[in-house]
Amino acid sequence: MRINHRSDIIILVITFFFWGSVYAASKFVYPFIPPLTVVMFRSSLSAVLFGLLLLKQGGFKREKRHLPEKKHIWVFVLTGFMMYASAVSLTNVATRFLGASMSALLNCLNPIFISFFAMLMLKEKLNARIISGIIISLIGVIVVLGVSFKGVSLPGVAFSLTAVLLWSIASVIIRKLSGIYTPVEISFYVSLCAIPFNIFYSFLELRTASVKFTPLAIAVMLYIVVCGGFIPSYLWNRSLSRNPASICSMFYPVQPMAATLLGVIILGEKLTWNFFAGAAVIFAGVLLGLSSGKRTG
Repeated sequence: MRINHRSDIIILVITFFFWGSVYAASKFVYPFIPPLTVVMFRSSLSAVLFGLLLLKQGGFKREKRHLPEKKHIWVFVLTGFMMYASAVSLTNVATRFLGASMSALLNCLNPIFISFFAMLMLKEKLNARIISGIIISLIGVIVVLGVSFKGVSLPGVAFSLTAVLLWSIASVIIRKLSGIYTPVEISFYVSLCAIPFNIFYSFLELRTASVKFTPLAIAVMLYIVVCGGFIPSYLWNRSLSRNPASICSMFYPVQPMAATLLGVIILGEKLTWNFFAGAAVIFAGVLLGLSSGKRTG
């Protein structure tokens, strides 16, 4: 297997760069608006944006496949619950226990889980280059983050691995739905179905947390909605509709690299040799995985 279009490489890099930028952006908003409430706004406003995009494309007409078939409604509900509600929320909770670096590292296990479920549910074939590329990229992430495993919180690890599991299964389901619905349709219905669950999670959070809507917090939250939710969600679903899920997942290591780089630029953090050495290892792993099979475009 190989990526189908060269442009998809750029799109996937942009996708994970945007997701990585949320780590830096969250530093400015979480002191004022707690994480699960931000996730609730992110899902709700993204659904509105996707809905407007669908209206622009001709409205919600079943003959144009804008409306889901009855048999797929529960699939969208399940995917919304797993992906944009539970997985994203659990990742935020895990970060509280583990810190950003360890959480980002465990999140990079997604390629392994996605490849496994793609093989199981979609009959995608894995070869030695893809498997080796994933392992090499994961090693690169460890080098970039320089993570110490001493005193790691077991509940945090459990939350993070559950998030990875749910996100991976949902991604494979989206890949399966992509033969029936467009990326915009999938993004809209998954975001829409996540809203009730995110409202519930936010309600539980706000029982012990408070919200303060400052101009900076609102501006950063809107960035997270658009650049951490709306745009990368569409690009991810679009990529899954055009390429094997296991190949798309190989770009996950871009996320912690982007988070580290933006931490330097925006937060004044310092780069060490780990970043450059790890980036080289990640780049080699991705290239190895992408070199298998045939490509078009």
